[in-house]
Amino acid sequence: MKTRKFFSVAVVTLSSVSALAQGAHGISPACSKIHAACVAAHFDGKDAFFRCMHPLLNGKKVDGVKYDSKDLDECNSLKRGHEKQKSAKNPPPK
Repeated sequence: MKTRKFFSVAVVTLSSVSALAQGAHGISPACSKIHAACVAAHFDGKDAFFRCMHPLLNGKKVDGVKYDSKDLDECNSLKRGHEKQKSAKNPPPK
């Protein structure tokens, strides 16, 4: 049962990463640049998101990652837009 729950959480999280990085016409250049900065700082696979991109997008510092703050701001605005779309599709029960 724990394995199934973990798998569900992983799928949802990875789906969010995919949605975050995609704009209307494919992958967002800003999010791609942040991801590339994480990879350049030797984060790979899931670590590139969980230990690098996610903390950066939540306002935390990540040692060794060099990025343009404009790219981070743009990627964050895409994240907020995605969260608004998601909440509009799934409004809280009344």
